[in-house]
Amino acid sequence: MMELVDWLKAQYGFKQVEFINEAVILTDQGRKRIRSWSDSSLLEWHVEWRDRCHYTPIVLTDRMIRTKEEEAAAKWKEQWITLHDEIEEVYPQLDHEKAWGMLMGLMITHGLEERQLERVYQEELPSYEWNPMLLNGLRDDIQDQLIRYHKEALVRSKKAERIRSQQRKVKQPLLDLFQSPDQARRIYDVLIWRGTNEQAHLGYQSLRQFLINWQIVNGTKSLEKVIASIGHTEAFNTDQALLFIVEVLEPYEWAEVTRSLMSNESERQIEEKLTKMSNEWEAARQLVSILGRWIDDQKKVVT
Repeated sequence: MMELVDWLKAQYGFKQVEFINEAVILTDQGRKRIRSWSDSSLLEWHVEWRDRCHYTPIVLTDRMIRTKEEEAAAKWKEQWITLHDEIEEVYPQLDHEKAWGMLMGLMITHGLEERQLERVYQEELPSYEWNPMLLNGLRDDIQDQLIRYHKEALVRSKKAERIRSQQRKVKQPLLDLFQSPDQARRIYDVLIWRGTNEQAHLGYQSLRQFLINWQIVNGTKSLEKVIASIGHTEAFNTDQALLFIVEVLEPYEWAEVTRSLMSNESERQIEEKLTKMSNEWEAARQLVSILGRWIDDQKKVVT
């Protein structure tokens, strides 16, 4: 550990470095978060998106702190190290939808620009086949709900595939992972987004789940404001909205319930998963509806 402390002082010019935990250090220039990288091309992508996904003074990202040599990263043994300012205050959601939507729109805009990465993450479509024998032994009301939701899952999946086939030539954005609202931190009412060091995600699946959870926590009116703000950014158009709708229609929620059935979980566990799925199902419906209305509004503007 002392070897790394001395190295950080030499690279960044700190006079004091103290580890708070394995990811955060306290220096004479404030708290800093350490990230390590083994993939240089992924590191370059993350440096670039942090440098470009900002709109002063509303939205900023946790950009890489430059070394004494003005480099975004420094080589430490077999990996690269980057440092980022560590901000403690979490950015609020309600009444701040404009900034949130702007952040998402900036990430979509940047994610559609030409670039190559050897590895990207894309969610595989789940199978919606199941064995009705898995229902044996469950209460009648749970069986009835599962049968109904399975039918709806098949309908949703077919709708998604129909739109997907029409949008196959439309480019999908490469996005950093949306893990938690706590990634958004605040300084003087500015949204500072804490990026990850994960593989870039192709498409809207990560943002889909984030906004479904947003609707559950904050409600439909708040979600409408977020989508309206995304819609004011440069690259979000009707084609991108349709790609987003495809992801929201795809009933990923159903896969979680079927895994519970196949794992022979208890009736109580299955019921809990079913309740969670039901909430997400309704939130997804609301998100599709809002995106659909946004597309209709764009058509009215054009005509």
